[in-house]
Amino acid sequence: MLEFHKESGYRYQVLEFIPDSVDKSGIDTDTLVGSPSALSGCLKHVHKVFFSSWDLSLLEKLEQTLQQRYGSDLTVTFSASYNLDITAKDVTKAWALERLYEQMAPLPHETRSTVTPEQRLKATVAFGDNLNDATMLSSAGRSFIMGNCNPKLRQRCPNLEVIQTNAEDAVARKLREIFHLE
Repeated sequence: MLEFHKESGYRYQVLEFIPDSVDKSGIDTDTLVGSPSALSGCLKHVHKVFFSSWDLSLLEKLEQTLQQRYGSDLTVTFSASYNLDITAKDVTKAWALERLYEQMAPLPHETRSTVTPEQRLKATVAFGDNLNDATMLSSAGRSFIMGNCNPKLRQRCPNLEVIQTNAEDAVARKLREIFHLE
């Protein structure tokens, strides 16, 4: 957790939902998910929760349980191989871009009446490497999947071009190509 905190800059607070007296090794996902009323007090101002574990099968089971129990009220997706993100319903990167474009002032060659948030989204170039990028990649005008992506992202967005990896500077290379910068 501390490693992720240093890299991301996110603030965190560890909340112990399960008493220390309980043997956590055999805990099931139903115990982890609890009931909305049990969690509502401590999560009142929380906008995102993520679970991180080296036990991928536990995270996948948790994802399935959350989808079944709260599917219409939450967005549940993987942001990294071992990070499961939970946000409010429909809060995704595509949603964030739409809100940004609604608030954005017109560019020098635009007026509010000549450009819509939807037009800006269609003019967006997006890159993604994990499942939390899928909605953004599907919404943007030009989207690319990183070569080092989660394999499930390729399945979810099969028509998108797969470029090289992050380590190979693929984003910079693709932007140079798109905008004829060399």
